[in-house]
Amino acid sequence: MNWTTRKVFKNLSSRQQYNRLRLRRAFHLSAGKTHLKDQNRSNNSLTYSCEQNLRSSETEETSLDFPSQTPSAHDDVVEEIVHEDSQLCSQHQNVEIDCFQNCLRQCCLDMNINHVQTTAILRVLRMHKCFQNLPKDSRSFLQTSRDRINFVPIGSGVYWHIGFVKLLEKHLSFYDADEIPPVLEIELSTDGLSLSRNNPMQYWPLQYRVINIPYFKPVIIGVYKGLEKPCDVHKFFENLVDEVKSANRLGGILIHNRRIPIVFKNFVADAPARALVLNHYGHNSGNPCSKCKVNGFRHENRMVYLGINHEKRTNEQYISCLDEDHQKGKSPLQDLGIPIVTRVPFEIMHLVYAGVASRLLSAWYDGKFGYAAKLPSSALNEMSSRYEELNKFCPNEFARRPRSLAKFSKFKATELRHFLLYAAPIISFGILSDEFYLHLLLLNVAMRIVTSIKCSKSKRQLKTAEKCLQRFVKYAEHLYTATFVSYNVHGLQHLVDDVKELGHLENCSAFVYENNMPFFKKNIRNHPRPLEQFANRLREKNYIQHVPERNLENHRLSAKHSNGPIPEYMENTNVIQYKNYQSNEFNFALDDCNSFCKIRDNSICRIRNILTQNKNVFFVVQSFQNVTNFYELPIQSSTVGVYKCKELSKDLQLISTNYVTAKCYSMPSWSGSFSSTKKSEKNNDEYIVSTLLHYIN
Repeated sequence: MNWTTRKVFKNLSSRQQYNRLRLRRAFHLSAGKTHLKDQNRSNNSLTYSCEQNLRSSETEETSLDFPSQTPSAHDDVVEEIVHEDSQLCSQHQNVEIDCFQNCLRQCCLDMNINHVQTTAILRVLRMHKCFQNLPKDSRSFLQTSRDRINFVPIGSGVYWHIGFVKLLEKHLSFYDADEIPPVLEIELSTDGLSLSRNNPMQYWPLQYRVINIPYFKPVIIGVYKGLEKPCDVHKFFENLVDEVKSANRLGGILIHNRRIPIVFKNFVADAPARALVLNHYGHNSGNPCSKCKVNGFRHENRMVYLGINHEKRTNEQYISCLDEDHQKGKSPLQDLGIPIVTRVPFEIMHLVYAGVASRLLSAWYDGKFGYAAKLPSSALNEMSSRYEELNKFCPNEFARRPRSLAKFSKFKATELRHFLLYAAPIISFGILSDEFYLHLLLLNVAMRIVTSIKCSKSKRQLKTAEKCLQRFVKYAEHLYTATFVSYNVHGLQHLVDDVKELGHLENCSAFVYENNMPFFKKNIRNHPRPLEQFANRLREKNYIQHVPERNLENHRLSAKHSNGPIPEYMENTNVIQYKNYQSNEFNFALDDCNSFCKIRDNSICRIRNILTQNKNVFFVVQSFQNVTNFYELPIQSSTVGVYKCKELSKDLQLISTNYVTAKCYSMPSWSGSFSSTKKSEKNNDEYIVSTLLHYIN
């Protein structure tokens, strides 16, 4: 034992020395393994536990049995433990350094810091003795690849295949064995984008995600670049198909020393990309539908697709390529085992929100689909004013706040989703005529059913949604003229079939893939070889250690206060009051936007205070005494979670957070009387409350 070690242990008994070293060694072993497994879990609790055990071992002589040894033998034991302890400390330090470098790399890529700036940051950090081991150059630090990129020519463009199996194995290697399902269900997607309006170059990323692993984010496995879309879709998918066939011959991919089979579940894309990959004629052709044999015709320079209940296609017919008026040839998805008709859904982000909802607003504002549908300017101003008023009531779950409806042509799909699923029936009440308003409710009711986790599991409600969508398509011709019934409007008839195959439609929408698209624009700067530049950025991103997201128990409380209502029997107890509560499912606050909820007895409540006592979280709520349906046709609004509420009770009720089944969006109610000379008035103390479809238990 060296002099420093003897000095440290001078004032400690032999038993205390042994216990302290033994616990410290156990701590470093556990902390190192835990840190490698997940950087963010259990270090604090482990440290606290070891410290508590250490204190108890020093105060209670009987807590640990010290072996009877001679003093010289005891010194040898202590020296051996100290040596092992120093090795473990060194290993733990290396883990911390690797973690720091990994986080710094992630920061540089996420913040779009270029190589020159990264090198400058590294030089400054290296001035401190703690960071002298950092590389001097950004290329070494970010592990920028120098390997030549192999492009596959496709027509006038090129395709770069990153690799499907190696990326999948890399991402799954960071999961525990029990977190990986016995069969991996893969969803594919592709879409075209351009970096700017002035640049004619198109980019088509091919993405996938594992849909039966929660929170698995999309991964890019290949990119096509060209002045037009890929002319040969089979070459576009050739590398992926070859990889999958090779993996299937081996019984799947190898993860944690076991083979896991791969099954391609479905393919998600908008109409142009779906026509490209399915290898059929486009959405403006005479026979564009991949699910039925509708025949379109040209009317006023537009292709229209009238009627309902057309003859449906089958997967067998698609494989045989029997309909030459619809199919150009075989689809590469058949080589991946994806049933074309049943597992390639009509994607609601483009079809419904950016398609049909935007078309309705265009009919009301611009009068493109008949003079009868166009609203006067006074009515449009009133509707837009109501929509902007919702800013004061919009929950935090909506990333984009309501703005003037006059700018609807600039709306993003998420704004149109908010408009159609929540706002449209409330802000148009009393402004649209009865027949147009009922027609709008048909679409609203159906979409709330097919996008709800709960409602989409009910066969009865799916039947209702199917009838509503068929009636919407049928009556659209009479209300908005035949030109309104485009490919998107026709596609509404097939949404319920997609729900029966794939579950609620938000689960197979393009939102998650569109959120991955900004990675292109952010990482491709002015450069003569943009695809090579993107390839380097993507390789740098893939080098970073991937920490999978998990649905861990998460309860966060913030904004303490002391002026809220508390039940009398809790006044003199150790109760702490908060203004904000956030969990994995809900985000509540005491403001007008985030304080409404639905509880297990189907009551609609407003949260007046958030309390904690003995680590338990409670809500102090007031319930509405008068809860009725907002509309009765086409079905009762309560069936899809929409209520008219008034008369808030003065009595306070204490409930556990587990008693909440849904967060609610409370909107003001306007009277039904509106004219160009008199504005409709807001009904005080009356709310239209709609359950959020994001989370419903």
